[in-house]
Amino acid sequence: MLSTPYSASPMRVTQRKGNSISAEGEDGSSITRNSSFFKRIDSESSESKAAPTEQSDNTVNDEPTELRRSKRNVKPPDRLISEM
Repeated sequence: MLSTPYSASPMRVTQRKGNSISAEGEDGSSITRNSSFFKRIDSESSESKAAPTEQSDNTVNDEPTELRRSKRNVKPPDRLISEM
């Protein structure tokens, strides 16, 4: 059976120091890990308070940009020129 590497119960961050994060669980347990072992979740309270954002129509160019290729002239090596 596959499972996620994250705990199912959310924890509250109590301290940050560089890449190290200390967090406390609902049951009072405390852990300190590297920030790569934590996953940020959006809380329901902040989600309900946030106003819906409007999409701005300030796009300058709706067309996809064309890839640029190098204009450098590439010549074959001298050893191949003499064989031709």
